[in-house]
Amino acid sequence: MISAGTFVVLVALTIVAKVPLEDEEPQPQARSWSEIRQSDTLRAVTIPSSVSAFRFSGKWRGREFEDGSRVADLLGLRLVMVFAPSEQAMFDSLFCGAADIAMWPVSSAVASRYPRLLRCGYRYEVPQSLLYPRRLQISQRDTACYRLAVIAQSRQEEVALTDSLHRDFSLLPWKVVVVPGDSATVEDLVAGVADARWDGTMVDRNFGELMITYYNKLRLAPAILTSSDTVSWVVIDTQDTLASLVDSLCSGRRVKPKYAAINKRYYEQSRGHDVSIRYLLGGGQLSVYDDLFRKYCTKIPWDWRLLAAVAYVESRFDPYVESHKGARGLMQLMPSTAVRFGCPEELTGDPETSVMAGANLLAYLQQTLRNKITRSLGCEGGYAAAEDELRERVNADILKFTIAGYNSGVGHIIDAINLADSLGYDVARWEGSVANCLELKADSAYYNHPAVKLGRFNGAVTTDYVKAVLGYYGDFCDMVQ
Repeated sequence: MISAGTFVVLVALTIVAKVPLEDEEPQPQARSWSEIRQSDTLRAVTIPSSVSAFRFSGKWRGREFEDGSRVADLLGLRLVMVFAPSEQAMFDSLFCGAADIAMWPVSSAVASRYPRLLRCGYRYEVPQSLLYPRRLQISQRDTACYRLAVIAQSRQEEVALTDSLHRDFSLLPWKVVVVPGDSATVEDLVAGVADARWDGTMVDRNFGELMITYYNKLRLAPAILTSSDTVSWVVIDTQDTLASLVDSLCSGRRVKPKYAAINKRYYEQSRGHDVSIRYLLGGGQLSVYDDLFRKYCTKIPWDWRLLAAVAYVESRFDPYVESHKGARGLMQLMPSTAVRFGCPEELTGDPETSVMAGANLLAYLQQTLRNKITRSLGCEGGYAAAEDELRERVNADILKFTIAGYNSGVGHIIDAINLADSLGYDVARWEGSVANCLELKADSAYYNHPAVKLGRFNGAVTTDYVKAVLGYYGDFCDMVQ
């Protein structure tokens, strides 16, 4: 979340190189750290895109925008974002003093072409992959010639024009077409492939995984061996103090769950579409949060894949999404509920604290409903005092009761249990019994029943929610162990 003190100005920038005349004023120079601090501003240049910085629903968003705003805030500075039309123009803005730092994932291979560039900030490894339509059933025997579009002077051009591509995809019929960087972005090339203007392109693999969640007609090839490169932000070499300070704030590797979620959220929201997300990683992994689900499922205890299924239905593995009712985070907790179960309101976007609080809530719901059902079956001492046979009966459907309570709140499930008891249904059975009574709460003949305390409720939403969670759980069990 961007702090209230962050001030953002977006300036469109076009750099035109020219030879200075003798009577012209000197070209502006990069500011020193003391000058930056005195100005109370940090000028960050980036290339506008639906991943880096863009405007959506009246707010500025973007991966580099969010990370940059956080860094500026920690430095005690106001952020001024400068837009450049291309990577070259972005570097030129640093050289001429129009910007202090380039907040854009610049590969080490590209940065090495400019001796004055100094790398800083988050660093992470990114391999390259080919992206092309599923209709192209390319094989080693294919003799057709397909056009592979890449941006000029990019990491993709470098990989495509070396022997790496031919070594990893020997005999594959790609003809490299270099597109000027001032006339297209990587997103433009991907859209061009989807529209059949090009036969394929090359992208950072993590970006490609994102693209195929939107362009479901595109296929992402395996990562190209030896193509991995480290990317980071850059400043010019005279900004070593700024670089050191930024490094200190971005120490360690970029946290993968947060990075992946930001990529997914910003790309999809920038398109304004409610995408049917296929953000499951494959290769024995459901999501970038699997370790968190494994860690905190023991609090309930549940199979970790069931906890993952709840998170998937709630947020589609996006820890930064917020519902229209105000629920936040990976587990979509209301702020008051998050605080009650161990997640401070300011940390609702943090994946780990959200999963921890969600697991705590599920454990509470499960224990509360176990006791309620057990007492409704005649054991006043609750679940702890029940015989093994009664416990087995209670546990038969307790997962469904608990999942339902996560969606509706425990009060409505207790209402449904009380209604089921008064109408002669089996209070320990979900399907055809308590689930039916929960749906009856939408009918005035039942939500005014003496057994019902919380009044009208659309129970069909919750029964569908239970089916969705258990359906994804079954899918997840088939996908990973």
